[in-house]
Amino acid sequence: VSGDLGGIGTDEFTLFVLDNDNVPIYEENFDNGLGNFTVFSEVGTQEWSATDFGNGGTGGVRINGFASGIGAQDNQDWLISEAIDLSGLSEVSVQFVTDVAFEQEPVMELRVSTDYDGGGDPTQATWTTLDATYDDLTGFDTWTPTGKVDVSDFLAAETYFAFYYFSSTDAGAAQWTIDYFTVSLFNPDASGGGN
Repeated sequence: VSGDLGGIGTDEFTLFVLDNDNVPIYEENFDNGLGNFTVFSEVGTQEWSATDFGNGGTGGVRINGFASGIGAQDNQDWLISEAIDLSGLSEVSVQFVTDVAFEQEPVMELRVSTDYDGGGDPTQATWTTLDATYDDLTGFDTWTPTGKVDVSDFLAAETYFAFYYFSSTDAGAAQWTIDYFTVSLFNPDASGGGN
């Protein structure tokens, strides 16, 4: 590329354009606990917590609605990100990896909101459940990448993501572990996956 470099004169220089697939906007690997995510328990005593049994033996986050010696318990629990500024962008995706154990159902959900107040009861905000690929109980420590989850309809100055977990005495209680949560510029033609 040729151009005038600020009055210094005309010269040759190279312009590098980064692949969108390699431009993370926000990353949380949970190696230092919950990071900038917060916990809200709507129902029950079991909650999201940090674990040393994340993907590849690193940190992660986990929840299990089963109480030892008692059985599956009624739980509705949220793990909510901090506000992420996605304003001014046009195409954004989210991806992470999951591992499920003991039960395949109920399935955990990824939700997104642009009107959550950032610290109160999440049930008072509007949340949309996003489609993603989750682990299907093929065994312990069988991590499954979600692929690229398109969130381009939710680009705001304060976008929140939440992992919603449900268990009950009737439906049972699965153990879900999450790792490598990443928000990136969206490239639908690139392969998705966890680390």
